[in-house]
Amino acid sequence: MAQQPLHRLATTPWFLTAIPETRSDSLPRPRLTDMLDAAVEDSAITIVEAPSGFGKTTALATWAHARTRTAWLTLTDQHRTPLPLLAGIISSLIRIYPDNAVLEAGMLRVRTGEVLLDSAIERIIDAIPEGSPTVVIVDDAQETTREALVAAAVPLARHSRGHLRFIIAGTSSLSRSLSRELAKGDAHRLAPDAFAFTHEEMVEIASRWGVDDESLHEAGRCLWEETRGWPVAVQLLLRTGHLTETSLVDPEAPNILTDYIEHEVLGVLSTELREFILDATSSDRVSADYVVHLTGDGHSPALLDECRRLGLFLELFQNDDGRTSLRWHTRFAQSCREIARRRDRGRFHRNHRRTAQWLVPDFPSAAISHALEVDDEDFALAMLEDVWLQMITTGQASVLESRCLDVLKGGATTPSLLYIRACCREMESDSIGAQMLKSRADDGLAALAGDEQRRAHITRTFADLLLASSPEHLQTALTEAEELLTTAHLGPSLFIHGTFIAAWNHLKLRSRPAHALRLMTTAAASAEKAGFTAVSQRANSLIAPALTLSGRFTAAMEILAATPESAGQGPWDPFEGNLNRWSRAFISFWQGDIEKALAGFRSIDATEAPASSDAGVARMYFAFAAALSGERDLLDEAARMVGKLDDRERHGLPWPTYKSVASAALEWARGDNTAATRTLSDMREGPGATTTRIIGAALWRRLGRPDRALQMLGRIDQDVLVSFSRATMQVTLAVIAWQRGQADKAHEMLERALDVASAEGITAPFLCLDQPARELMTMHAGWGTKHEEFVALRLGEDAARADYAGPAALLSERELDVYGFLGTTMTPEEIAQALFVSTSTVRTHQRSIYRKLGVTNRRDAVRAGL
Repeated sequence: MAQQPLHRLATTPWFLTAIPETRSDSLPRPRLTDMLDAAVEDSAITIVEAPSGFGKTTALATWAHARTRTAWLTLTDQHRTPLPLLAGIISSLIRIYPDNAVLEAGMLRVRTGEVLLDSAIERIIDAIPEGSPTVVIVDDAQETTREALVAAAVPLARHSRGHLRFIIAGTSSLSRSLSRELAKGDAHRLAPDAFAFTHEEMVEIASRWGVDDESLHEAGRCLWEETRGWPVAVQLLLRTGHLTETSLVDPEAPNILTDYIEHEVLGVLSTELREFILDATSSDRVSADYVVHLTGDGHSPALLDECRRLGLFLELFQNDDGRTSLRWHTRFAQSCREIARRRDRGRFHRNHRRTAQWLVPDFPSAAISHALEVDDEDFALAMLEDVWLQMITTGQASVLESRCLDVLKGGATTPSLLYIRACCREMESDSIGAQMLKSRADDGLAALAGDEQRRAHITRTFADLLLASSPEHLQTALTEAEELLTTAHLGPSLFIHGTFIAAWNHLKLRSRPAHALRLMTTAAASAEKAGFTAVSQRANSLIAPALTLSGRFTAAMEILAATPESAGQGPWDPFEGNLNRWSRAFISFWQGDIEKALAGFRSIDATEAPASSDAGVARMYFAFAAALSGERDLLDEAARMVGKLDDRERHGLPWPTYKSVASAALEWARGDNTAATRTLSDMREGPGATTTRIIGAALWRRLGRPDRALQMLGRIDQDVLVSFSRATMQVTLAVIAWQRGQADKAHEMLERALDVASAEGITAPFLCLDQPARELMTMHAGWGTKHEEFVALRLGEDAARADYAGPAALLSERELDVYGFLGTTMTPEEIAQALFVSTSTVRTHQRSIYRKLGVTNRRDAVRAGL
């Protein structure tokens, strides 16, 4: 299989690109609206920086709902590096421009790592419609880094020719992160006081809360003095129904605010609702299913509805399809967690344990964060050991490494963390750092014993699947990993993602594709049952490629036929479209549709993917297809593609073997047999690359070296061959036997090849027949084969080649169709049925063929063709 990047970026959840819903009775704030309008008009980047509780999200959401061409992205800790942040920005733009094909293609390339960052940014800029600027609001920007902002958001804003503007909102450090942009005048900052309520707005708010006219201005003054306009403090004071003597002027005084929430907000609620809130605020994001899991009470969703009805600091996010997500106000949830910790530490730890378990399928990083809140060091480590593969496969390597360091701060010292960090380094292309960490982990593992050693050994075994540098090492790692999957007691995430990665590596090696298909099917079914939606979708998307590499083209095409060419390229999960394209091109090659195969492989090469991705194998097969076509321009194009292939083994794939065989095929096609022989002779053979080595053996035979072909084929394990590799090998062996005068053996071998090839429409081994192969095929047509029609069609196609120099070159296209059947035992009536023409048409073409070849019967016509 074309190597799919394992660490694909995680899908951006829909609610992170949904503009938060606002209350219908929200206070109009024209002053703030004018300030935002002016800032967006004057500057490419507007920085909104204020502590939690200043109403940034509410104000920006209200402003966004009143505009068109406004995208929204709420950041999480998954957006700490440039590519995930850029993927999130593209997702937000696709939400408001759902039919923008350029944006969808950009998302595909960014998430699969198939495009350079600068190139992706250029394409996004070109995709933005002209006219009034499109504004992207990036909320919770404190979750990302200066590196990510400067690499992803700043270039988009700076180079978009005014078509794209950014509002970047967060609680801290944004001015420092974007100090250069502020100094250059590319950015404008709105300070916290811009979001504070004015005295006039305080009076209006007091009026809305039912304060009588006589007390209105005094109430406004009291609100101002007590809060200085801090929105969350204003809400807290009003929701209690009275003003207190407590000063909330300093927004950085969390203890004061926490005390206020405890006594003046929660204290006036019923005991049931108060206790529910202290439990439910264990997580910022909540849902009906979550609170049932947390509390064990099927009636708890009604309490969640009650919180929203009372306006208790719950923000609503709604998707276009009606799905909703709720999030507690961050400062409110933080205060409630502090209160819960003080009141009942046991209950607090229980809630975070349950929350961590709940979050594993969809938010493994958050699950680890909650596990760290539990007063059980081993629980956090065990959680990390269970979900780390899940985070690797969803593009969260940098976040995962941060979580490892968090666990280390808690006092955990185990080789498991070093193995996991080594994999993170490998995913970030730091192979040296990865090997250093792995060496330290190996030394630590040797000193362990008992359960601690067992757990570290499990982590090391799966880490080896990601760190193996050669096919031999990877095959050993696969054997050990599958033993664990069968015998060890693994957590659900580790079992499912371990099964997926084992299947993925088998497909990458192409050594046991049928076994890989069984593993992938298991991973998909297990993930769906356990609620791991991301890996379930991904594993299912690999079923068609797995069937393709298993040689089951008919079954693969049934799936692909039901999947439009553009499927999988929507805003949420575009990666599968690339796999479908690769599978279609691969099947086209083996089924002899060279023109379609070339187009498919060329489109994959155009994605600018590195040689170690699926594009690398696509480039190799483009060379094979170009060699079969023989066209000079295609051979030159293929040579450029082959030049991109790696010269060393990487990620367990034998790229030098791929490059050698592809280069030799092009040299053979140019007629330079000396160069092709030298290239194949210099090739170092090793395990893996079974089909590529079989193609290399076919080249050796065509180069007049059947001994070298047999030597190469003698090292092939025929038990693992699939249809296309088995057919190609049998054809090569059959022609060698024919050349050596072993006619019976040759016919038997060719018949076995035809049994396989005809069942799956495989024709590539029968293209560009040389003289010995054409003789064997022609004689086989009358030998008594069960595949007369298949053989006849291949002979007709071969005779129709532009470079075919035999007497049959005198024939027309329709005469060539009939000519291919003359060596068979089929009657004119049977030939007519196979070609979907009338019997009289067949007889007419037959007479014309005899006349042009100067013969009087079918046997002589066949001999003339030879």
